[in-house]
Amino acid sequence: MHDHHEHHDHHEHGERPATTREEAVALLHYSLHHNEHHLSELTELADALEREGLGEAAAKLRLAAERYDEGNRLLGEAYDLSAGGEG
Repeated sequence: MHDHHEHHDHHEHGERPATTREEAVALLHYSLHHNEHHLSELTELADALEREGLGEAAAKLRLAAERYDEGNRLLGEAYDLSAGGEG
């Protein structure tokens, strides 16, 4: 699942956070797509738990995924506003 891609944590490696509008918008775009990938993984994991008879755990994970999806929706709106020049 998650083993095949790496995180780019700017703070962890001593890099400075985004300081220009262009950098911030680019980082927001990356974060949105990165999180969408994780949402897919969470959904697959919930399916696997369900198949293994762990329905209660799967239900909790699906609830977490719903909330994660809501966060992604808000990230998308923030990206649209920032990339479009509004705000």
